[in-house]
Amino acid sequence: MNYLNLAQEINDLTKAKIKLNESMKKWTSFKVGGKADIIVLVDEISQLKGLVNYLKENKIPYFIIGHGTNLLIKDEGVKGVVIKLVGSFKRVSVAGNEIQAGAGVSLSKLLKISLKHNLSGLEFVTGIPGSVGGSLIMNAGIPNCSVGEVTKKVRILTSKGEEVTLENKDIDFFYRGSSLNGSIVLGAEFSLERASQELILEKVKKYQEKRTFLSFPNAGSIFKNPREGFAGELIEKVGLKGYTIGNAQVSTQHANFIQNIGQAKAGDILSLIEKIKEAVQSQFGVHLEMEIKIIGGNGWLS
Repeated sequence: MNYLNLAQEINDLTKAKIKLNESMKKWTSFKVGGKADIIVLVDEISQLKGLVNYLKENKIPYFIIGHGTNLLIKDEGVKGVVIKLVGSFKRVSVAGNEIQAGAGVSLSKLLKISLKHNLSGLEFVTGIPGSVGGSLIMNAGIPNCSVGEVTKKVRILTSKGEEVTLENKDIDFFYRGSSLNGSIVLGAEFSLERASQELILEKVKKYQEKRTFLSFPNAGSIFKNPREGFAGELIEKVGLKGYTIGNAQVSTQHANFIQNIGQAKAGDILSLIEKIKEAVQSQFGVHLEMEIKIIGGNGWLS
């Protein structure tokens, strides 16, 4: 089935907005990557269920993006369907000390709402890009603080197409990952504590001072920190801070960031990643594990 016919069938099934042959540069924070055959903007859970079931039945590859952070799309693009959660997946509600947020809500919006309602506990997400869904799957955070710690419940769509609500105790949150990987996150409930706006803003300011804010497009930390130390420090010690391939550069501010300083290709970034991994392995005997996801062709590569 060609992608035009596939798009028509998806439209007939879901009535969702569809974009064809769309450059993924527009949809990722790295601003690189080839085209996606089809991007489907899904508004409601019922649409999502129907679409995912259809794609699975027809063995059509797909993946879901939030804000396109923590993600590198290869230059050859994506064969299959990209699903973007919009509409109801961006809703937020507050009840007492708890915030309910859809998977498509940005962490920055979540933080703003917590501040507005005098709720503390999310200050550590200051400057962390991405959405609620992605942050739960990868257990986003900083040293000693992570999203899993303030999560009360998570609503998911299982691999069998069942809508399930999980309590925190039912989820395994670990360093830059969770047992939610493989499921589709629909939304979550966060349990926070009452505090004055002044106190919350003070904490936010402290986190802002510690964060690395780059001027060029990037995907955040490229590698997970190994047991042997911080990835950025190891990369700096092998002399690769500021190292450039094409228009991809190891940040001069923080060596665990790669930035697109012009019209970089995904291939430039991938070459830089391999250069870093080989250098750190050679000098320190340390294998750097990827934190970002790399997608190309028909699916996940890492």
